[in-house]
Amino acid sequence: MDDLIRKAEKREELPPFMVEIRTRPDGQIARKLLERSIGSSLWFMRLDSKVEVGQLPIDLRDFRAKRTLKASVRLRLAIPKPGETAVEALASSPSLPTECVRGWVKDVMQAQVDALGPEDLALWMTLNSGKLEDDICKALKEKGFLAEVQVETGDLPDTTREVKTGTFNVRPRDVDWALPVSVGIRLDHAGKAEVKPPANETAWISEIREVVRDYVERHETLDSVRETEAFADRLRQHLDGACLRFGWKIDRMELTSDLSQFQETLIDTFPSEWRSHSGRVFAFRTKVELSIAANGAKRYVQAELPSLRSWTEKNLKTCFDKILFERDTDDLNPDNFDSVSSKLRDCLSRRAEEKGLKVGIVLVEPTIPEWRYLTKREFEVDQMRFGTTNPDHDAVFSMVIQGKFPTVGPAFQAGSDKKPIPQQIKDTGVEAAKLVMQGIELEDYISHFEALDNRVMHNTERSEPVKAELEREISARLLSHLGFVVSRVQVTKIDPEIREKQAQLLREGPREFVVDVLPDAPGIDDLSPGLRPKEALVPFTLKAELRPPDRQYVVNLALRELDPDRLWGQIEGWVLAALDGRSHEGLRCNDLESHSSLIRLLNDEVGALLLARGVGIDFLSIERGNSEVEQGVIDEKITQPLTNQRHQKALDDLRREHELEYERSHLTGERIHLEDLQAARTKAVENEAQSLSEVERAMAESRRAQRNNRPQGEIGHDPKTEDTAADGTDDARKNRWSKK
Repeated sequence: MDDLIRKAEKREELPPFMVEIRTRPDGQIARKLLERSIGSSLWFMRLDSKVEVGQLPIDLRDFRAKRTLKASVRLRLAIPKPGETAVEALASSPSLPTECVRGWVKDVMQAQVDALGPEDLALWMTLNSGKLEDDICKALKEKGFLAEVQVETGDLPDTTREVKTGTFNVRPRDVDWALPVSVGIRLDHAGKAEVKPPANETAWISEIREVVRDYVERHETLDSVRETEAFADRLRQHLDGACLRFGWKIDRMELTSDLSQFQETLIDTFPSEWRSHSGRVFAFRTKVELSIAANGAKRYVQAELPSLRSWTEKNLKTCFDKILFERDTDDLNPDNFDSVSSKLRDCLSRRAEEKGLKVGIVLVEPTIPEWRYLTKREFEVDQMRFGTTNPDHDAVFSMVIQGKFPTVGPAFQAGSDKKPIPQQIKDTGVEAAKLVMQGIELEDYISHFEALDNRVMHNTERSEPVKAELEREISARLLSHLGFVVSRVQVTKIDPEIREKQAQLLREGPREFVVDVLPDAPGIDDLSPGLRPKEALVPFTLKAELRPPDRQYVVNLALRELDPDRLWGQIEGWVLAALDGRSHEGLRCNDLESHSSLIRLLNDEVGALLLARGVGIDFLSIERGNSEVEQGVIDEKITQPLTNQRHQKALDDLRREHELEYERSHLTGERIHLEDLQAARTKAVENEAQSLSEVERAMAESRRAQRNNRPQGEIGHDPKTEDTAADGTDDARKNRWSKK
């Protein structure tokens, strides 16, 4: 307190941060000069500063109990300006400032003790601790102090208590069986007691145990105790009433009871076997759920708490023996086995109820190997080779057979064979397929496998597809030999040999070949009357490649037509037939338009013939040569090297330009830009026109010389007419090239 306010000694100087004030002998503030000089007292105090006074011990007297209770109060005080009220309160008392403050606080707390009593005060303080502190602050404020207060009850009675009983045994009223339990409770003070409460913790534990034992033995059964939450609620309600007699009530309670053996649930799968009168072993796997019945604890205890697992194993065997002995097991199958499962469940349930047990799930799964074939299963036959009427080529396909045995009898009979049932089914299916394929023409296998193809029906006398015949015969053989009922047969063609031959054709890439084409007769006569046809043949060099046909033509694939050399020989004949007899103009191949026209012609006509054999074709380029007549005239009359070089250069340029154009069109599928092509073509045409003009002039001079040297009267030669024809030819050709 001296750091906050104190009475100064005589002639003492004013300490830092403090102010002084004088009081009269009666404790009032000395305001006049005379009062300040005669018999006044000097006080030093710190204004508007909080100072922790510390812990003040408070002794409270319990008048009724004739005892003193210890308490303490922690204070932090401040004196607001001007501080005169605080000085007058302290100056009017002979006690030191600390004792004055202690007295003021004690007066407030003693008043509560006198009004409520120690126990009630302790409870009141627990529930209203802030209220008591507020009352102390209010009393100090009246004395001129601002205060912060914290009350510590010291040896005031506790308002809460915890009791833990530990584990002890109780006995339900319906069985002579000890149930271990433990109880933990927290008690709150509830007011005045009707009877004297237990004196210490040991007494409390003993009291709680006795109350619990008495309650369970008088009111609870073993089955009701197993309902732990409901049992705990009932026990708490009973204990709460007992504790209220001592002036306490239960705030919370924890109950632990060792009921694990009554809460056990068994869920497991048990193997079982049963041997029929014929010696056949039936094996089962049974999933069982077993627990103590809700009202069966007493019977379970009376049955000496049997192991759930041992009980299940023993009674499963007993029930299976009883049920299966009463019926013919040869007609058992997955479809009617539910009756066995139902009877097994009923048998187990009756026996379980006698022991206070409850049967939940009962699922029986037969593990008889033959039974798996009483439901639809699939059996896959890997690809195999099957002979046909064609000794050079086999059909290759795989199979999937789906079906089941209608009854267990045929399955048992098949199971008695050393060969596994799946292998017997596969082998029987393969035998049936071989018998069918021995009478199948290879062409029918190719063209009429999935369905009859109307486009090639003239080549076969079949009334059903090959695949349908296979399915029918395989199903019939399996039924007659094994008693196996087929629901589906899936046959998948593999045919690697046919596909390999087709792939071989496609792997070869483009082929180049030459055909000699005979133009139409008027063209031959115009060129040079009286020449032999061989000398008028025009060579064409072509490049083409084979490709897969469209999907709808694959069925036309003809195996015997897939020999590469033979097929290309046919293609050459078809090309010659398409070009022979066309006019010179129709066979012109010196620009993009005429080249594209011939390519389209060949792709259409030759491609249509190939599609009937299941193959496609693409013509990539075509190049026209000179007939012997044309080449002879050129070789005989062109003697000047320069002229030959120019002519050859023009022809080479034209050929290179054509090849470049064809390659670009084949690789990209698009035409080159018209401007670039037109420029290149114009240049080549000008060079060729110049060379051909010189050649034609030379040919005209040669004809005139022959006419002059020819004997008179030779049939079919009129010099004037021939000159005119030659000149006309020259003029026509000049006009044709000039137009180009």
